[in-house]
Amino acid sequence: MTTAPHSPQYVVTHWLPGRAAEQPDGSVRREPATPCPDLLTLEEAGRYCRYDEVGGDWLRGFLRVIGHYVAPVKQGNRNFYRRVDLDAYLEARTREQ
Repeated sequence: MTTAPHSPQYVVTHWLPGRAAEQPDGSVRREPATPCPDLLTLEEAGRYCRYDEVGGDWLRGFLRVIGHYVAPVKQGNRNFYRRVDLDAYLEARTREQ
């Protein structure tokens, strides 16, 4: 009797919400979630903080808000945001309310 080799098991601790799309009836429909990386683009960081549900030009508004609290990490010529920094920002905002 032979056994199949075990495939590696990964535990996903953080999930990145899928992109939100406003429906004609005004509701928000979201794509399925995906595993969340440790470094996020600006758009991913906005989705992680659920700013994409506010509508309008949410990305510009998110950049204005997050720029005061979380410093980006430079990788080449692109900026990324560390998930742990976003978690700390969200935790602080939760305690303020």
